[in-house]
Amino acid sequence: MKQVLLHQVKKQPWQFSIRKLLGVKLAWPLHAYLNVRPTLFYGLINLLGRNKGGTIDKNTALVIAAAAGCGNTYALDAVKLGHSDLHFGSHQHIPVQVMQAKKCSVPCLVLIRHPMDSISSVVSRGGYTFSPEGLEWVLKDYSYFYNSIMDLQDSFVPASFQEVITDYVAVIRRLNERFGTNFSAPENDSKEAKQIVQKNKWKGTNRYHTLEDIQAALHSKELEPYRLKAEETYRSFCAATGLATTKDAPRPPVALASYHNSQPSS
Repeated sequence: MKQVLLHQVKKQPWQFSIRKLLGVKLAWPLHAYLNVRPTLFYGLINLLGRNKGGTIDKNTALVIAAAAGCGNTYALDAVKLGHSDLHFGSHQHIPVQVMQAKKCSVPCLVLIRHPMDSISSVVSRGGYTFSPEGLEWVLKDYSYFYNSIMDLQDSFVPASFQEVITDYVAVIRRLNERFGTNFSAPENDSKEAKQIVQKNKWKGTNRYHTLEDIQAALHSKELEPYRLKAEETYRSFCAATGLATTKDAPRPPVALASYHNSQPSS
C-alpha cells in the first residue's frame, strides 16, 4: 500500500467558513456547542441565510440524518422519487437535526457506516480537507455526531449504509412501522435506483484523492486517538441500536489503479 506522509498531502480549499475564520482548534468548541442546541443553531443559520439543509419543523415529512459519507444522498433521493411534493430535512450532518426532529415530532432515519469507509469516501470527494487538521476534524465530528444522539433512540429508526444500498425497501418498511407513515422507495436493483446511483456517481473513479491514501493517513500515529474513538463510537452505536457492524468490501485492484491513474498531474 502506498505510504502517505501527512505533511506532504496537498490541501483542498476550506469547506466551512467557521473553520476558515477561526481555524480548527478554535472552531471546534463553537461547532460542538452550537450543533446540539436546536433553537440557537437554527435561529443563527436562519439569520445568516445559511440554512441549506432546509428548516425542520412540523411541516417536515422526514429527516434523514447521518455523518457525512454514509449514503445520505441515495437515501434521500430514493424516498423523494415517490414523494416529490413533501419537504425533507437532510445533509447537515449534525446531531441538532435529530434533536430538532424529536422536538417537532418528525419521523427520523439515522444512517451509519464504519468511520474508515465513510470518512474515506467523503474526503476522497473533497468534502473535508485532506490534511492532518482536516482528518482530525472529520474523525472528531463522526464521534461527536453519534455520541450526541445515542440517547435519542426512541425518536429515530437506525439503518446501516449496507442496508440502504442492498435493501432500502426493508429500511423504509421499518420506518413506516415505527412512525405510521407510508413512504416508499424503489428496489435497489431497479432501473430507478440505478439511475439515482448513476446521477450521484462522483465522476466515476476520478476523485480528488485515492481511498487507500486516505485510509493510510487515517492510520497515522498522530490521528490514532481520534480514529480509535471513532471506531469505538461506531461499535457502541451499533450495539445500542441493534445494528450489525460491517465494513465495505475491499475495492478490486483495478478500481484502485483507476484512482491513481485519474489523478491530475502537478
